[in-house]
Amino acid sequence: MTMVRRRRQLAKSSVEIECAPTPWDKTSVEWQAIDQRMPEQHLAREIERAVEQLDLSAVYATYQGRGSPPVRPDLLVKMILYELQIGRPSPAEWFHDSRDSDTLKW
Repeated sequence: MTMVRRRRQLAKSSVEIECAPTPWDKTSVEWQAIDQRMPEQHLAREIERAVEQLDLSAVYATYQGRGSPPVRPDLLVKMILYELQIGRPSPAEWFHDSRDSDTLKW
């Protein structure tokens, strides 16, 4: 797997960080299969559209470049918002769901 490079514009400077690879992306057969099963008005799709409108540059700017590559902040925000909306406030539940829920894998 290759690292994912994300470039975010911060004021007048540009910050580039290497994020941890995800198990698959939108071109993967696994992702496309989940995408085909998910209704167009599914909560996860609504959250994705909302998060795409957010400016997460301040979050990206906090990365110090030390340690393991971070998980993409936009993915974490999507996961947290989805889990909270379905009534699962516990990070322990989020961890379990991240392995078992096709919605979170999407």
